[in-house]
Formats: sequence, structure tokens, C-alpha cells
Amino acid sequence: MATTTHARPVRAYADRRTVVRREIKREDFESLRDFERARSGERASESAKDSERGIPVTLSSSSEGENESAMMYTEPPRRATARRKGAFDARRAASAAFQWSVIGGVVYSVRRAQRRSEDVSKNLARRFAYADAEPDALVGTRWRVYADIGRESGTWMPPAWGQSGMRLVCPIAIEFKDNGVVEPIATGAFTPTKFEAGTWSIDGDTLRFNLKMVGGLRRGDIEFGEESLYFKTLAWGDKVSANKGRMLVNQTRFLIRREWRSVGTFKTERIAADEDAGAQLVPPMRVRVPE
Repeated sequence: MATTTHARPVRAYADRRTVVRREIKREDFESLRDFERARSGERASESAKDSERGIPVTLSSSSEGENESAMMYTEPPRRATARRKGAFDARRAASAAFQWSVIGGVVYSVRRAQRRSEDVSKNLARRFAYADAEPDALVGTRWRVYADIGRESGTWMPPAWGQSGMRLVCPIAIEFKDNGVVEPIATGAFTPTKFEAGTWSIDGDTLRFNLKMVGGLRRGDIEFGEESLYFKTLAWGDKVSANKGRMLVNQTRFLIRREWRSVGTFKTERIAADEDAGAQLVPPMRVRVPE
């Protein structure tokens, strides 16, 4: 007896995560224009769906006779990007604030030092009763000026000027005369220049005077033309500061610009009134070379 076997129908279960799309073929359309329009519409709808999902980039590869397979890349959520941008802006703002605070601190320190120097000068003037001294109190006084000529830090002199580090210590004896005239009365031996009379003035507690170098000055890599040396220091009445003063020249850059250039420092020492003018008022010039 034959046994009849009934085969159960096999049911196909579709994966709900699988999206089946119908392939758009050229032969389904009457014209190429309709075909291209359908293809562009499909791509536009896919791009819209991807943008809604936060998937802005789609890379696809295709070959003849095969369906297109898409590779999709995601970008970070916009909230995280905004947070990183905000943090970056905050760091930039903090860095800028720190830099400006440093600049402001330097400017404040420089200005404070200037005010402190001015206050000290005024206090000394009041203490020694020089505030009401006549500007002509220096007339008739004689002084030894020890001019220390050489390259100074931050000077605008040419790079080769005084580059060796050599310094010339040129002692000069001067006398302050009426009508703002300062006259050299003695120069240290071996000084490679002669000095002519110049002018002097007092502005508050600042004393300025100058002497002209006749024929210029040349020694090693220190060289001047026939010009004036300008001296600046503090003075109160008939007293001149014993601290270092500044020594400058006024030279031209690019044939049109006049500028002050630092060329050394100097100290002063008063010559006693009873000291003989015919005696050796100043020592010989000295040359200091770096070791």
C-alpha cells in the first residue's frame, strides 16, 4: 500500500528590518527624460530621509548589472559639536584676557616706576629746600664729568657701533656760566677729541647740557662725527645728582628723521671753589675692554 506524504508549505518570513526597493529600469519608461526624472526623485527622497536621521554623507559604488549598495557615515550630534565650539571660544577668550592682562601689568609697572622716580625727586627737593631755588644757582659752579662712552642696551646706534664692548672714559671739567652757556675748562689727556662750549638749562629738576666734539671722535669701533654730546641728569638748586646720568646724540636716519640715540652714561663731581684752575683738574682718559 502506497503511503502518501503531504509536504507542508514553507512560509517565507520577511525580516522587518529589510527594506525592499524596486529597481528603476530604463525599459519601464517611454523616454529617457522620464527615466532620469524618476531616478533623481528617488535620490532626493533618500537624501531627505538621511538628513532627517543625521546622516549627511552617502558614498555609493555601482557596477554594471548590479544594484547600488550604499556606505553611510554618521556625524556627531549637533549638541556635542556646539559644546566643543563653546569650549573653544571660551579658551580663546581666556587666552586673550590673559595676554591683555600681562600687557596691562607691564604698562602699569613702567608707569609706576616713572611716578616713583618723580616722587622721590620732588621729596628730595622739598627735604633739602631746593624746590624754591633759583634756576641760576648753578652759575659759576665747576664740575668734573666722567663720560663713559660705549654701547648701551636698547640703543638705536648702528649694529657695528661699539660692538666690541670697548668703552671710553673721558673726564671733562666744565663750568656753568651766565646766559645758559656751559664751557669746558679741561679735558683728560689722550682724549681723541676737543670740546667746544655748549648750552645748559634746567626744567624742574632735570638738568640738560651739551658739548660739541670738534673734528669728531674715533677710537676702535666707537666713532662720532663733528656733533654734540647731550647730557641729562637731575639737579636741585646748585646740587647735581651723583648718580649715573644719560648721554645721547641726535642723529638722522634715512636722511629725514631726527632721533635721540643713547651712547653712554656719566657721573659728576663738584670741583671745590678753592681748587687751582691751573692744576690737573681731571685724570687722563681710560679705555676699558671686555675680558
